[in-house]
Amino acid sequence: GVSLYRKACDGGYGTGCANLGVLYARGELVPINSAQAEDLFTRACEVGTGAGCTFLGALYESRDTRKARDLFNRACDAGDLAGCRQLAVGYEQAPPSERNEARAAALYKRACDGGDAPACTNLGVLHQTGRGVVVNHEAAVALYQQACDSGDYRGCSNLGVMHRLGYGVPKSVKKALDLFDRSCRAGGPSGCLNLGYLYASGEGVQLDADKATSLFEKACEAGHQPACTELGGRLAQGAGTGRDPHKAAALYEDGCDGGDAFACANLGVLLEAGEGIAKDEMRAADLYRK
Repeated sequence: GVSLYRKACDGGYGTGCANLGVLYARGELVPINSAQAEDLFTRACEVGTGAGCTFLGALYESRDTRKARDLFNRACDAGDLAGCRQLAVGYEQAPPSERNEARAAALYKRACDGGDAPACTNLGVLHQTGRGVVVNHEAAVALYQQACDSGDYRGCSNLGVMHRLGYGVPKSVKKALDLFDRSCRAGGPSGCLNLGYLYASGEGVQLDADKATSLFEKACEAGHQPACTELGGRLAQGAGTGRDPHKAAALYEDGCDGGDAFACANLGVLLEAGEGIAKDEMRAADLYRK
């Protein structure tokens, strides 16, 4: 409980500080207090608790990426696998001049070998796409399987994609369906999106437009932008749901603001026609170029 974590923290036990910080960050058992959480993560990190450095690094990601990377590096050196994974994400997603996908792959492998399932999924993506490592679909499949078996829903969804396409494994839409369903039931929005695609097309299942739309909506509500754009398309067309161009435009607007080129293009179509949003052909043309 809160009192035990506080007592441990005051006694110099870093894990107690880190755990108490998480409660303040999430507002669990105590009022949410970001400043208090940051102070507790700092105390944990300063006494060598890797998780404290990882949590602190996550707070700095939006305001000082270099400091965040230093903190993740410190966490990784202290043996915190999540810190190694976050350090790898930084190297993978850094601006081109600072990007180091080979370094990211090595860090993902370190974390994956230690039992961090999301790192296994991320390493699988690099093997699938040939970034930082040579393309190896069989290795990607093995990593996705390892992640999925360890409870990472993205691993299950990505493994389903490999089975659906026949990459690194014999093609099997049935296995893909099972994996997408497993991922979606575990709360994985990408699993819900991919399962929705199958129901929308009737691939391996009875075509069911209503079910497809509900799956896209579930994934969108979980914050998965591609699903929101897909849902916008269903609403714009009235596929598996009542036609609602106003809601479609709002979804496209959010997606476009977030950098989704498909959402920008679809919003342009609605702007050009004046459906669900005030007609604006000049803005539509700008969005098409974007």
